[in-house]
Amino acid sequence: MDFPVDFGIVQIGLMLIILVAVALLISALVMVRKVGLRVLIGRGAGGLALLIVAVLLLWVVTLTQTFLGLSGEIKAAHVVVNQIKGQDHRLEVDLTLYGDDHHPDKHEKYQVEGDL
Repeated sequence: MDFPVDFGIVQIGLMLIILVAVALLISALVMVRKVGLRVLIGRGAGGLALLIVAVLLLWVVTLTQTFLGLSGEIKAAHVVVNQIKGQDHRLEVDLTLYGDDHHPDKHEKYQVEGDL
């Protein structure tokens, strides 16, 4: 059983923002020779701030999606236990094991005897 992370519009948008931020940082480093430190402070700081915010948002979105996937309710089995009328210390257990892509569902009944 796996919980893949789906890349949707939000994740793709954040990755594009990360690419823009990296491009701003690279252009600031290239232009620092021509213009001076002004461009490094302007473009570089903006690119660095954009990069940090986008990476943190992508991390939070991915972490939230993973948490929701792992904490979601996925049934593995269903158990119903009934006492058999007229017979003390005897139970009927109705067990349903839910399958997945590779295994079919199993439905079985058991009778359990004893008082411990």
